[in-house]
Amino acid sequence: MSRMPEPSTATATDMAVCIVNWNTRELLIECLRHLFEENPSYTVWVLDNGSTDGSAVRLREAYPQVHLVESSENRGFAGGVNELLRRCPASYLLVLNTDARPLPGAITMLTVTSPATSGWRRSGRA
Repeated sequence: MSRMPEPSTATATDMAVCIVNWNTRELLIECLRHLFEENPSYTVWVLDNGSTDGSAVRLREAYPQVHLVESSENRGFAGGVNELLRRCPASYLLVLNTDARPLPGAITMLTVTSPATSGWRRSGRA
């Protein structure tokens, strides 16, 4: 018999969606459109890995509420994620690729699942 998750005290602001982008402008914009249609109050951080396709400019125009970190060089996916981990103050981070389209309600479910019972813990934080 599976146990139901305990209600959480986590809020949507305790979690941030983090996305690493490199020259996938249209996929990034579509990903963000998908996220904000579900919940306009999501906290989103994007690291642009030195894109040359105008990703950062387009992102600033379309979604000024997104926290944009611009790198002058391509650090790779892991390097980009590590930079976002250093900069983003949220307690819980959900890392997505630009081509991700989470099912409706999936991200909300993460905020109602108890971190204590799920075993989640952000590295370097108690």
